[in-house]
Amino acid sequence: MFFLSDIQEDVVNHSHYQVDQSTGHYENFLLRANHPTKSIAFWVKYSVFSPDNHPENAMGEVWAAYFDGETCSHFVVKEEFPISQCRFDRNGFNISINEAQLNSGMFKGIGRHGDYILAWEMDYSGTDRPIFLLPKNLYHTSFPKAKSLVALPMASFNGLLVVNSNEIFISDWIGSQNHSWGVQYPDVFAWGQVAGFDNSPNTFLEIATARLKVAPIWSPVLTFLVLRYQGKDYCLNSMPQSIKAKGVFDYFQWRFSTEDDQIKIEGTIWAPKNYFIGFISKNPTGDVKQCLNTQLASCTLSVTLKENLSNRIKLETKHRAAFEIITDDKSHHIPMWA
Repeated sequence: MFFLSDIQEDVVNHSHYQVDQSTGHYENFLLRANHPTKSIAFWVKYSVFSPDNHPENAMGEVWAAYFDGETCSHFVVKEEFPISQCRFDRNGFNISINEAQLNSGMFKGIGRHGDYILAWEMDYSGTDRPIFLLPKNLYHTSFPKAKSLVALPMASFNGLLVVNSNEIFISDWIGSQNHSWGVQYPDVFAWGQVAGFDNSPNTFLEIATARLKVAPIWSPVLTFLVLRYQGKDYCLNSMPQSIKAKGVFDYFQWRFSTEDDQIKIEGTIWAPKNYFIGFISKNPTGDVKQCLNTQLASCTLSVTLKENLSNRIKLETKHRAAFEIITDDKSHHIPMWA
């Protein structure tokens, strides 16, 4: 759809989905934000899902979740609609799934799950440039099969979220707008993000650890990391770098470390089990994945800038980190909402 060597910021959100394409495809436009001080967050996702070789079964999906770490009461909703009721614009940033809408400054929608109803109508804005988790040349290659980027880091959200009959007014909650797509989800995957640390509000972290299966062969564990600190991007995301990096996660903790000639980063992301929700993610290839997600994780980073080895920086947040796991393993014992 676009070439990252000369990419313009206004095209990173253009959809890659093409109606009636035979190749399977998934695509997610995700918005997330945390309350400035409380352990509360929201997560909203507009998706297209098209199964391999069956484009007539493509559909649009609207997801939303509300996380309340103060009561450990979390809610997830999902709505599905035929692709004929959806629009995923390839020449602009305009998404509509039935009556739910998303564009460059506004999003709204409603979702239901049993007796639960979540509705939202918000504006969002920001001036930060996009963050690319992968090296830019990999965004127009067949490998890896899953791509992701942060279209708008450090986004500010304002508006209204309704959880059943409870109105929650969103005022300057900070988060991001993200875009991911591909023909297949990674086989084993952890994704993390921090949009502002408690002791460094303008610092942004984007990280993923993945293991991929090609036929019967498993890849090494790959860890990609980009840290935006004091206005500078430290991109530890080349393929050789991702192989050298260390990333180990289980339920419900993730430890990682990576370094190059400029910087060394060691970190941990974790959350208690009762901070997570679970849901099913369908793969275009036909299988399904268990997905565990929290927007209330803790994160600590130890950052050493090698130009001054005595200056080790500690960054931390108590409950502002996103932490998502995709797996086939069902031993986590977290109920699947949808």
